[in-house]
Amino acid sequence: MAIRLRSTLKGWFKRGKYPLEEQFADWIDSFLHKTEDKIPLANVEDLPKLLNGKYDHDSGVDLEHQHNELKKDYDTYKQYSAEHISELEETTDKLTPIKIPVKSYGDDGEVIFENLQALERLLVDAKIAQKEVVVASGSEMTPASLSYDDYFTSFVLSFFGADKRQHEITFSVEPDGFKIAKQEAFAHSEFIKAKAFSDTADYPEI
Repeated sequence: MAIRLRSTLKGWFKRGKYPLEEQFADWIDSFLHKTEDKIPLANVEDLPKLLNGKYDHDSGVDLEHQHNELKKDYDTYKQYSAEHISELEETTDKLTPIKIPVKSYGDDGEVIFENLQALERLLVDAKIAQKEVVVASGSEMTPASLSYDDYFTSFVLSFFGADKRQHEITFSVEPDGFKIAKQEAFAHSEFIKAKAFSDTADYPEI
């Protein structure tokens, strides 16, 4: 059996022709069978040119080295960034004050808190973390000072409230819970001259 040119094959199968068995065999053998035949590499168009354009071994090794160096730099930068982000979060947390929510102020100067048990946890957290404290009433926030004993059994919270009074509140840890032991409120008087200044005139007790 032989491989024939297309022009030869077409001549055998023209109208009025009677192809022979051998010609049918040559026609079949002149084409590739999808299952039985493999395409020779030499028959793939421009394959040698494409293969010659591939990286040589030395270039491949150099490229792999560059990749590893870039990956090492990336991993180092990633670790560095993670550490500094963690430090930044820690610093931000330290700078964020503990917020003490106030439910309302009474006409007589009483301060009413949302939840005393939750307030106890906030005051203890402020003590442990050495954080600043602010008192929040609605959208208004004012700085506060907090003092306490060494055993976490007594806290004194001082602040200038949204009711325009200076407040000093003593909290006490009792066997039956966290309670307000004492509240004091002082109203600021109108501005007075220094020579007329007195504690009772400037801060009359309510």
